Amino acid sequence: MTIKTHLTAALLLLTCYVANAQSPTTADGIISIRDAQNIILKKATNTSGQLYLGFYNADSSRRGYLGYASPAGAGNSFFISNDDGSPTIVNQRLFVNGVTADNNTALLVNGHATAVGFIARQQTGIHGNRVYSLADGLGRDRFAIGFRDVEGGSNTGSNFSIFSYNDNGDFVTTNFTINRATGNVGIGTTEPGDYKLAVEGTIGARKVKVTTQQPWADFVFDPAYTLPSLKQVEAHIRAYRHLPGIPSANEITKNGLDIGDMQQKQMQKIEELMLYVIDLNKKLELQQQTILEQGKELEELRKKKL
Repeated sequence: MTIKTHLTAALLLLTCYVANAQSPTTADGIISIRDAQNIILKKATNTSGQLYLGFYNADSSRRGYLGYASPAGAGNSFFISNDDGSPTIVNQRLFVNGVTADNNTALLVNGHATAVGFIARQQTGIHGNRVYSLADGLGRDRFAIGFRDVEGGSNTGSNFSIFSYNDNGDFVTTNFTINRATGNVGIGTTEPGDYKLAVEGTIGARKVKVTTQQPWADFVFDPAYTLPSLKQVEAHIRAYRHLPGIPSANEITKNGLDIGDMQQKQMQKIEELMLYVIDLNKKLELQQQTILEQGKELEELRKKKL
């Protein structure tokens, strides 16, 4: 057999294979076409309803199916579903373990969910969004984690926040905020300002420890320390209505109270006061000694007169 004969036979065989691969099979008005690379299912006419691929047991009981359902034309809704009717994937939304589907949530899970890594993103230019929320059994939001307070209308300037809601699911307040630019934290306020932690309200604590770089007040007991006289202290009080080295009421109102700094200043005044007391005690002892000596002298004079 010549080379030409072999080539002709090969071309005939390839032609038969391609023709067979593209031959349609029709069943119940649905056409199945197997081309060189894919299996294609399509309807014979553009009508509404479902088109799906079913999976069956040996007893012909269906266990699941995938396909789409839509009105005639565009807008097809692709789905993967169990045979009990609970959907798993519907139109780019995922529902796990028989959860009731809704029209908003991209992922609904009935039960526990574990993820090695979790990333939530929101569209550019949208602000005040929740990334994660906690709802009660009635579907009402209770708490949410997200971002808000956008700078210039873009979520690139948003601050991380924790929100709370009332019984109607309406937004109530921002409970916790981390400023995106500074990392400063606000509790009960969205504006922590220059403070690393700003709290709008009262803080309750069993113990508070404040560290400070200010030198502690023991320098008052250094022999080189110049203790102001009580006359100097009195003159300052009469002129300014507060102790030397202690901020005035107006300064506290304007600038607030630095606990660490104030503790140091108060301790300085306590130690200065102790020095005044020690000095006063020495004077009292000296006076007492003088009084005793004068009493003895008077007693001797009285005896001489007798």
